[in-house]
Amino acid sequence: MSSTIKGIGKHTLIYAMGSIAQRAASFILLPLYTRYLTPKDYGTLELVGLTADVISMLAGLGVAATVYRYYSKYERIEDKNAVVSTAFSIMLMMFLTCVTIGIFFSGGLSQLIFNDNQHAEYFIIALLSMLFGVGIELPNVHLRIMQRSSLFVSISMIKLVIQICLNIYFVVFLKAGAIGVLKSTLIVNIAMALILTTYMLRQVGFKISKQKAKEIVSFGAPMIFWSLGSFILTFSDRFFLKVYSDLANVGIYSLSYKFGFILTTFAVVPFQQIWEPRRFEIWKQADGEENFIKVFRYFNIILISTSLFIAMFSREFIILMSATPFHPAYKLVPIILLAYVLQAWTSFCNFGLLQKEKTGSLAKVAFFSTIIALMVNFLFIPQWGAFGAAWATVAAFLFRFGLAYTISQKKLPIKYVWSKTIVLCGLATAAWGIKSLTDSYALSTSSVAGMIIFIIFGFTAFRYSLDSTERQYLAENIRKMWASIRSKNYEPTDKTTP
Repeated sequence: MSSTIKGIGKHTLIYAMGSIAQRAASFILLPLYTRYLTPKDYGTLELVGLTADVISMLAGLGVAATVYRYYSKYERIEDKNAVVSTAFSIMLMMFLTCVTIGIFFSGGLSQLIFNDNQHAEYFIIALLSMLFGVGIELPNVHLRIMQRSSLFVSISMIKLVIQICLNIYFVVFLKAGAIGVLKSTLIVNIAMALILTTYMLRQVGFKISKQKAKEIVSFGAPMIFWSLGSFILTFSDRFFLKVYSDLANVGIYSLSYKFGFILTTFAVVPFQQIWEPRRFEIWKQADGEENFIKVFRYFNIILISTSLFIAMFSREFIILMSATPFHPAYKLVPIILLAYVLQAWTSFCNFGLLQKEKTGSLAKVAFFSTIIALMVNFLFIPQWGAFGAAWATVAAFLFRFGLAYTISQKKLPIKYVWSKTIVLCGLATAAWGIKSLTDSYALSTSSVAGMIIFIIFGFTAFRYSLDSTERQYLAENIRKMWASIRSKNYEPTDKTTP
């Protein structure tokens, strides 16, 4: 196994801990939220957050993603640092402008989304959090580029602890409800932005390059449409549900989506945090395409296995961790996970468009995918409600993946091997179907059955997806890890001789 792939695997595992820490608060606090917040409160938070996300995508100009491309383009460290500081300046200026306008029209946003003026304060707090988020996002991009994965994890852990403590304080002790969650997020973002921005600027300095600013904006501007398209594909169904149903159903549907975010947290984001900064450099190597194909195969093993595990045990988790009104959410989870697998494939397989700097093609893909998403939402949601929203998401994501993959392959053909991935998907579907037959039994019975089924799937996937050399390499490392754990556990604490 090449050192490149080993390095990706190592940093992916470290980033997994950081990614989990970044998103763990919403899951650790799930019992708190579902008992101190109503489904209506949950739906309110979702719609406020999504509105802020739209503004964030417009303000961001795709700048953060652009840093990866142009950081690898230059050789001199001075030029690399100028890319980071210039991107930070552009983002800060754009966000400050958009947030100021958004706060001025916060009453109008409340009227547009909720048909009242009572939620203006919610939008003001969310927009301020978004502004300080710039001071978190760009420094985190810089940490990933520099492969400072350990520091990234440490910072994420600190942020997690502060977030949990403040949420408990606002929601439980002050009984502030949904707005308390927003206030705690704002406080955390202010504190972390000050620390991370100071650290980043001490590393890269503060130099604004007009030439690099033009490059960043030119490359990143079309990415706005890609980001907005992704947003509409992922979140527009909430607004349709709000119109054709109510906030309670939006809250339940949003809870099911949390399990798609679990997949992202455990399998996708940790991988992308090391892969996205390095893929341009890897492609330039002599064995670049070979490494791409191998990494995609390994990524799919993790992606599909994690999706299956989440789908199999979502019922047990939701019943144990949430109040009764939220329990129907588990039925939607497998459909949502399917959509997220398609999204992960799209993010990996659109590399040709980025490498060839054809971000305009990404904008076209986003445009046509958005039209499809709105059409299927309009057709499915009024008739089938939350299930219609879930299947509409799958249909839109499938269309986007097919279109992006086709165009990217024309620009830069990469010989992906799909046969093993398709068989792996079939095995996972069969395993989930068998586990579903136990859902009518007690939680303990279905949990044990699920573990047995998953172990059988894991063994089968291990034998089928990896060749003998890869299996031997993995088995040797597992044995070494186990031997290390045993030696630590059984090491005598008293080393004095009798």
